[in-house]
Amino acid sequence: MDLIRLETGLHYEIEHQNMSHGYKNSTTGKWAGLIAELIEERADLVVGGLTITAEREKVVDFTAPFMNIGIGILLRKPDRRSSTAWKLVLLPFSAEVWLYTAAAFLATAVTIALLTRITSRTQDKLDRQTRTPRSVRLAKGLLCFFSLVVVIFYTASLGSFLSADQTDGFVLPIDSAEDLSKQTQIKYGCYQGGATYSFFKNSVIPIYKQMWHAMNQDSTNFVVRGQHGVERVLEGQYAYLMESPSLEYAVNRDCRLMQVGGLLDAKKFRHCHPTRG
Repeated sequence: MDLIRLETGLHYEIEHQNMSHGYKNSTTGKWAGLIAELIEERADLVVGGLTITAEREKVVDFTAPFMNIGIGILLRKPDRRSSTAWKLVLLPFSAEVWLYTAAAFLATAVTIALLTRITSRTQDKLDRQTRTPRSVRLAKGLLCFFSLVVVIFYTASLGSFLSADQTDGFVLPIDSAEDLSKQTQIKYGCYQGGATYSFFKNSVIPIYKQMWHAMNQDSTNFVVRGQHGVERVLEGQYAYLMESPSLEYAVNRDCRLMQVGGLLDAKKFRHCHPTRG
């Protein structure tokens, strides 16, 4: 910054403001945070990770973007001790696959029983004691083949899961925003008044509308500082919805943290200044 001053001859004062990036009060129509500082001309430039939104663009001007970002989900890595043995056994297959497999085995067992009873009525007592009907043998053979295929796929899936690098074999409680919206055990929230806050508040996508409704039920789901959100994630049972650069920084700084799922949107970071003319 000193080099810029020497090159341009500009004189400036830098102030670190511990306030929200800026949001519009829906009741009064007034702006708060850094955007309000620009509107009321208490600042000439805001330097930081401000995201351009339609509402902000109406009252301030933005520079060219300097970073592409998106919203991600920050979560604490589950403790390996919380992954009970039965969860590890069942995890390679989804609930639907287990249900279909059980139904297939049950249907085959019933078929074998029915074929045995039907064919036994057409044979004399000697034949029933010494020979199994061909249809029953065929059904049992198909059952054995199906069991072998299931075991092969199960073993491959279990090995792939246990060797996964991202979670080190942990059982993830959620894996996407959709998973997050369908459960109530893990609370989630975002930075109050920021672009992520506005994204969920104004979204028309059903999943994000549902998530906004769940977050808005409890004001403690929102944080006034990004670091507070990270600290709540470390405490457990909380997921923090935050912009990807900050998320990647937090994950790289603390091995107990992880990102789950992909980015929920795509936008750009810019600096902003008051509208001129």
